[in-house]
Amino acid sequence: PHPRAEVARKLGVTITALKNNDMDRPLTTAEIKALLADQPEWLRTARTALAENRGA
Repeated sequence: PHPRAEVARKLGVTITALKNNDMDRPLTTAEIKALLADQPEWLRTARTALAENRGA
């Protein structure tokens, strides 16, 4: 399993976004790939928000 910071990096979100969506736990590579393949609404929203924040 990957630690929180690595999970957040691989998903393209903040650690806070993980915590706010009860995903604040180590995830395996397979779990991360599954989330990226079929992104829940919270993940799409968090990725968009982070991208906009970094672009600003």
